[in-house]
Amino acid sequence: RVVLARSEVNLPVLLFLAAVGLSFIASDLPWLPFVTARAGTFAQIGGVLMLVLPLGLLLMTGNLLREEKWLRSLIWVFLGLGGIYLLSRMVPGGGLVSRLFTDKSVSALFYVWSTALSGGMLLFNPQLERRWRWVMGGLLGLTLAVGLGPMRGNASTWVPALLVLAVLLTLKWPRLGVVFGLAGGALLLLRFQEIYELLFRTEEYSAMTRAATWPIMWELVKASPLLGLGPSNYYFYTPHYSLLGYYLQFNSHNNYWDLAAQVGLLGLGLFLWMAITLGRTAWRLRSQVASGFQQGYAHAALAGLVGTLAAGMLADWFMPFVYNIGFNGFRGAVFAWLFLGGVVALEGMKRDQVTCD
Repeated sequence: RVVLARSEVNLPVLLFLAAVGLSFIASDLPWLPFVTARAGTFAQIGGVLMLVLPLGLLLMTGNLLREEKWLRSLIWVFLGLGGIYLLSRMVPGGGLVSRLFTDKSVSALFYVWSTALSGGMLLFNPQLERRWRWVMGGLLGLTLAVGLGPMRGNASTWVPALLVLAVLLTLKWPRLGVVFGLAGGALLLLRFQEIYELLFRTEEYSAMTRAATWPIMWELVKASPLLGLGPSNYYFYTPHYSLLGYYLQFNSHNNYWDLAAQVGLLGLGLFLWMAITLGRTAWRLRSQVASGFQQGYAHAALAGLVGTLAAGMLADWFMPFVYNIGFNGFRGAVFAWLFLGGVVALEGMKRDQVTCD
């Protein structure tokens, strides 16, 4: 007997899954008469899974983790293994260890959630013993050091992580967050060109082509605004549009354009509804949970959600597109959905505690 734990997140998640099914059914309709090519059956099924499995993980985590000890175990295993990887990237000879980790696993969302969980526990868990506080601080420093050091050529590893840190600092010291926000906004306005070059110096061609894809992606969305072109399909529509004078297959490198093109504005809207609901739930839990661990987790999840959504602007990290990050990208996406599912689990723990009291 399958019974979902009561949560506001359930409705948008289930409606999104239904929207994916409708888009898949309608994917063979001639949305653009001059396009006959479609993704193969395997690629379409894979596209469905890359949209469905992440939210399935969210529901699974939210419904299976009924006790705090299991959520603790999930986090400590992640931070423990992550710490081994990060340390191996910074010490001589560490390549012998780091090569044991799959690259797609330790990609953008790994850095987002390593920053969120270590920083959240450091700043918001008053029950953390001194030695573990040093460990969390060390993990936070290592995460940022690797992201801004060996991995600085990939903006997806450190830009969302820095945003996560900014959210955590703002939650801890709101006035400091306002100062950072004003200073950052002024710096962006005054030094936009220098900052742009710093972010994309190693990815200049990628940044240029990404900007050029947006008008084309909008044309594809307009062809089927409600349900989209179907999972994985838009990749075969792109050669009919000129990208900087070339007619070739390309992807948007952006989770939101991918969602709009695959499952339409309906699917994108439902996804955003779910994300807002998750954020609202995590925000509410900050003032409701009692234990230090739960306080740390609620703040970490809220910051991690912001970082995850930001990473989706840089590439298809949280719902990998078959023809870009690909199936292997699910190895990294899994972290976001497991820990966001922890928000639903924590909500259930709090509700059960109130019922028992």
